[in-house]
Amino acid sequence: MNTQANSLFLYLIAKLSSKSKTPSSTTQPSPSSKPQHRGGREEGHNKNLNKKKNYSHGPKSDRQAVEAGFDIDIPTETSHPLESEWTFWYDRRPTVAAAKRIRGERDQYESNLRPIGSFATIEDFWRFYNHMVKPTRMEVNANYHLFKKGIKPLWEDSANAQGGKWIINLKAGEKLNLDNCWENLVLSIIGETLDNNEEICGVVISRRKLGDRIAVWNKNRDDEAAVLAIGKKLKAILGLDKLPIQYQIHEDSIRTGTSYANAEKYTL
Repeated sequence: MNTQANSLFLYLIAKLSSKSKTPSSTTQPSPSSKPQHRGGREEGHNKNLNKKKNYSHGPKSDRQAVEAGFDIDIPTETSHPLESEWTFWYDRRPTVAAAKRIRGERDQYESNLRPIGSFATIEDFWRFYNHMVKPTRMEVNANYHLFKKGIKPLWEDSANAQGGKWIINLKAGEKLNLDNCWENLVLSIIGETLDNNEEICGVVISRRKLGDRIAVWNKNRDDEAAVLAIGKKLKAILGLDKLPIQYQIHEDSIRTGTSYANAEKYTL
């Protein structure tokens, strides 16, 4: 974990531990308590891990990694609750017609979404995150989604329909560490360190042949102050001083069937 991500992790521990209701939950784990790919480090845990397919030398695909043993029980001495409960999702778009979704195909798209799992504590977050393929190793046209529980990563979802998204376009060869960028953003989202956190629905990372994209979805496209505040904080957290970001609305995506090729409402 890089320096910025490590700082965010420590911030989460400090912020959330102060809200604990029981004495046993006030113990703050060190950054080393972040669960690693254990490979059955604890005695008695080996058997559970050995029952799963072994992808320790690198999965053949991100789909295999998504399917690989997320029911592993990682014991923790303390539990640090997050402000909100979150769900990781995965999908991989078909490679036809630039994966454009035709109006009326919501059911087909929704059936392709795979929930990886939900979490409400820091410890359970790492339980999932550490077993997921890093973005730079994902297959082309694959997507990770992290949304508040109860909100599906669909334009038409009631929490998203009147909103939009800030988009970071990374052209092929762009000098930006995609894995660190995603990790910093995810930690910021679950730690609710972006402004107007009640407006945040979720985040998406999309691997594409011509350039990867990261998007932050919000509820209300008409709240200009909140939208711009989120965009400015996003750029600050990820250090995107020289890289412009664009805001597009979901209503246009529903109409055109495309995620990112719509008119820009704001640019920062």
